[in-house]
Amino acid sequence: MGKTIQVFGFPYVVAAERVKEFLEGITGHGTVYALEVKQSKGGHRAYAKVQFASNRSAEYIISL
Repeated sequence: MGKTIQVFGFPYVVAAERVKEFLEGITGHGTVYALEVKQSKGGHRAYAKVQFASNRSAEYIISL
């Protein structure tokens, strides 16, 4: 299985499916294996822990 990364800067209330659609719009359909959206402590933003199907997809998101 691919790499797991954290992606920050999402609106405080955002659906996991919306985050998946956003990321797969960049990396391609089926590249997100699993994800979990969490709200930052004391903040007004959310972040996602995302496991990609391949390291290549994760590295591409990190490079942006």
